[in-house]
Amino acid sequence: MDAPTTSSPAQERLRQLATLQEHTFRSSIPLIGPLVARLRTAWNNVSTKWYVRPLLQQQNDFNALVVSQLAEQAERLAQHEARLDSSERRVQRLDAQTDLLSDQVAALAERLEFQMIRIQNHDAWLIAQDREQAELAHDLAELRLLLVQMKHLLPAAADRAKRPDAGGLPPAKEHDA
Repeated sequence: MDAPTTSSPAQERLRQLATLQEHTFRSSIPLIGPLVARLRTAWNNVSTKWYVRPLLQQQNDFNALVVSQLAEQAERLAQHEARLDSSERRVQRLDAQTDLLSDQVAALAERLEFQMIRIQNHDAWLIAQDREQAELAHDLAELRLLLVQMKHLLPAAADRAKRPDAGGLPPAKEHDA
């Protein structure tokens, strides 16, 4: 993600000041001013120009390198700021998603609790049904036993009813149930 290279006003001013120029002599003296300026230039050429030019070039090279490095650092800083902004937006999106997921988890927990209550109620109902079925099975077993006993008594009662001299049913015997 490269940020477009744009210079700030401060960077432009640095670029302008990075290059040193040789001094041009001028004089404000009327009539002989130009002559004074040429004499100063001639004296500068003899005394310092050949010594100062290499130093001036060295300083210009150094200044250009510093300006270049500052521009690179400014560009890197802009890239890091852009990445930081992007990361902050991602964190905000993740926070929003986390909030949404938390709400969904809470809703699911509530539904799960409701379902657990329904399951407990259903289990209680099944236990009651099982008890009722056991009671019905017990009652059915007792009825079968009575039916078997009745089946044994029925032929004897039918024989007595057929005999004219019997005069009714025999006295009832006590049976263990």
